[in-house]
Amino acid sequence: MNCLYPDQIYLYLEKQLSPSEIKKIEIHLASCSKCQEAVAERKILQEACQSLPLLETPRGFSSQVMARIFPAKTKPWLWLTATTTGFLFLILIFTLYFIFTEKNLVSLLTNSAHVGLDVLKKTSLFLIKSAKLALLLGKISIQFIIFLINSLTRFMKIIGPEGQLILFLLAFILFTSLYLGIKKKLLTGEKA
Repeated sequence: MNCLYPDQIYLYLEKQLSPSEIKKIEIHLASCSKCQEAVAERKILQEACQSLPLLETPRGFSSQVMARIFPAKTKPWLWLTATTTGFLFLILIFTLYFIFTEKNLVSLLTNSAHVGLDVLKKTSLFLIKSAKLALLLGKISIQFIIFLINSLTRFMKIIGPEGQLILFLLAFILFTSLYLGIKKKLLTGEKA
């Protein structure tokens, strides 16, 4: 039998396995000191967790959490009241503006249109220049990729088929060792 996984150890300690599985694990534990250590450590951890007092939550904790997860919905009449108040406030500001500046609505709209057109003009110029820059960067990237491919092709012609085979084998060994090293790092700790 292979070494035990953590979930097997916990199921064994909690007596949630069938008698045949328990017997297999006990046979394995008799011959594997590494798994014996792992079981002993987890048993100490399990006993420590069971000896902890129950955590008491403060009064109203659940309702506070639920209120944060699902906030109370605002009433539609509140939105209507806020919108109406804002609209009336804007009318008051425009009225005061016209009274104190002695301007009329047509001049205000004309000035607003000029500002809007100016912003639109500057924004469109920015977008056009950005598009040109993106196209230029795309062309440069394509030329660089073509240069890399041509260089790699020339290099492969220089080293010949034997060199290509050696290079391929070295790359294969490198990637295989990287893969196995990463796999080993990821699996460390899963087995006892």
